[in-house]
Amino acid sequence: MDKVWISKKVFFITVLLLCINFSCSNQYVTEDIITSKTLSTTFRLYIEGTKAEIMQETKETRSFHFNFEGPNLIPTINLKDGENVPSRCFIKNENPNIPIKEIPVEWTVRNKKLFCDDFNVDVDIPNNTKAGKWEVCFYIGDGTYNENTETFSIDAEKTLRPISNNQEQQWSFPYLSAWTELRIMENGKMSTSSVSFTPQGAFICTNIVNNTNEKISLKALSMRASDPSQAAGPFVWKAQWNIRSNEKEALTPVLSPKEENQGIICNLPAPIELKPGEVSGWYGFWVMPIGTEHSYASNIYAIPQDDETEHNTAWWVYNTPVEGRSNAQGPVAGRSYTMTFRLHKLINTTLANWMQDIDGNRLVCKMSIPGTHDAAANTGNGWVKTQDWDIKTQLENGIRFLDIRLVHDNGVIKLCHGSNIFSTTFVKDVLHTTAEFLQEHPSETVLMTIKRDHDLDHDHGVKYWQALMNVLNEDELAKKYMAGDFQGGYRMKDLRGKMLVISRDGWYTTQSGKVSSWPDNRNFTSSIVSNDGSSTPLIVEDHYKASATDKIKYVTNNLLEANKAFSETNSPYKWFITFTSYTGPNGIAMPRYTTTYVDPDINKKLKESDNFKCSGILLSNFPGWYNINQTVIKLNKGVNLP
Repeated sequence: MDKVWISKKVFFITVLLLCINFSCSNQYVTEDIITSKTLSTTFRLYIEGTKAEIMQETKETRSFHFNFEGPNLIPTINLKDGENVPSRCFIKNENPNIPIKEIPVEWTVRNKKLFCDDFNVDVDIPNNTKAGKWEVCFYIGDGTYNENTETFSIDAEKTLRPISNNQEQQWSFPYLSAWTELRIMENGKMSTSSVSFTPQGAFICTNIVNNTNEKISLKALSMRASDPSQAAGPFVWKAQWNIRSNEKEALTPVLSPKEENQGIICNLPAPIELKPGEVSGWYGFWVMPIGTEHSYASNIYAIPQDDETEHNTAWWVYNTPVEGRSNAQGPVAGRSYTMTFRLHKLINTTLANWMQDIDGNRLVCKMSIPGTHDAAANTGNGWVKTQDWDIKTQLENGIRFLDIRLVHDNGVIKLCHGSNIFSTTFVKDVLHTTAEFLQEHPSETVLMTIKRDHDLDHDHGVKYWQALMNVLNEDELAKKYMAGDFQGGYRMKDLRGKMLVISRDGWYTTQSGKVSSWPDNRNFTSSIVSNDGSSTPLIVEDHYKASATDKIKYVTNNLLEANKAFSETNSPYKWFITFTSYTGPNGIAMPRYTTTYVDPDINKKLKESDNFKCSGILLSNFPGWYNINQTVIKLNKGVNLP
């Protein structure tokens, strides 16, 4: 291919001036080029070598090597003689039919200045194509160009590097210039008066403070959009530049997130452990700021060293956003930020989220869990009303076990207390309410038993069973939060954010399992049978026809058995359910009276005895009357209710 000198008809580029403030030529190539009638014509562009001086105006100016100085270890430039700096050059024409040309160029550092030798490039212009103004753009750093889509992808290093004062390190920041117009020199070669580079990375210098009362061990920090509908910006580690996006303006190209709606993770080179109150050393990393249209509030989280670390730690430590404090605001390219990440308890423990203080390896069967008897009976007359709170209020007040009584009423599964049918429905008022609560409180779990308590159809429960199966298998919101097959050895980590629904009806009606038998009005040992055929012992106290004195004795004995099982290490898993509710010796007393005779006594025993470590599942009427719900919760070691 013959060399063609192009004077005042073709184009080219040369000089790189690395400086922070942008300036560009106002001289434009105005002559048009029309190729011959062949398929295409190749023009060889000759670029004159030149030198570029680095203008270090502030300590935040960045290049390729850094010395870290000052109390916040801000990087300063340290170019080394003889260092080769690879670069890429992109040439485009305002006529989109002319393809963009990418060429490699290289600069050499001599006496703190950049020098580039002469180079040339061949550009193909299609047949009968009118060429307009030409522009050039330069890029320094790693990346991948796709000539089919005319996009350039940039990936950053995702590591928090340890740094220290007066330590020199090399970093791969991407630098991108603005598009500048080409001008023709007297010798026929093409050039531009100056090119200014903007670092596409923002340098983050950070340390980590453990303000928790827990030992932490982390391997990374992650950044997630606080609004799921937004992209993982304005800081990203993967960005894409559409090279033609600014073809009509000589502006610095704008990067776009390469992956929408994705969190970004910055890894530590090695896990670090911090004791309560301890402060880590300094770490540095860089990210790419995305254009001004991409703004959002991010949440930053600590990522534990491994699953076992997370499971043995209070839930909130690795699931609560880390507090970040910065010495600057806004994602501006080329700036340095000093940040301090504080791991502390942003979300205080309340009755609504008390399970966040339970470590993930705690066996559920060895927890103290407050529940409600006839949980939906918060309406009705004095003979059937057992609760003051509806289901949502119960969950917000720490109740985590629901005794649900059901009836099939003309195609709808409703809540009932014997033959007293309520307007509340199983789907909306129980399942959906529970699912919505778990969505807002992902540290929690909700357990419930369901029982057909009345038969309006007089068909031995056939229609009830069919309707119930349809609900549990087809309701999308409920299915999303179902725990699955029952396991006797469930640990807290297995059930967080899930509901466990167990049938008392003697057949499989749930995605969990069934109670094999539930004898009437007695203390008994039964089993919870999973859908996979496995079974787990269940010890229940459910005397409801008894005097207050006898009921207190029955309840106390079952609580003592649950407490004894808490300390057993070699026995199989045992689940305990105890009801403080009863209806008097003749079965006709109102709940609002019977509650006053038993619950104060049981509550006092649990509060004042140092021997109680675990109550198992304890169900009551009107738990707020004596705060028995709070008493049960506080039996769990590590829970810090105000």
